[in-house]
Amino acid sequence: MSDVMKPVVALAMLAALDACRQSTQNRLADAHQRAETEAPVSQSEIVRELRTPTDTGRLIYEAQPDLSYETMLRTRPDLAHPDIP
Repeated sequence: MSDVMKPVVALAMLAALDACRQSTQNRLADAHQRAETEAPVSQSEIVRELRTPTDTGRLIYEAQPDLSYETMLRTRPDLAHPDIP
């Protein structure tokens, strides 16, 4: 490409990119319209239940059940040896 054409092509590309860009006002209008459209969904009971809680506090997790063979022998020997009364 010749040296004369490079600035012309660059200018044409910049003009095309600028023409494709949305204005701030259009972006805000689109965002407002999306918020209104999605408002019923965001206020649904399922979405409210899935939101992260806003109150601070500790998360307490229950201990995992011990499913080892030794625990079964201690707590339910009837399952380990069904023939022994």
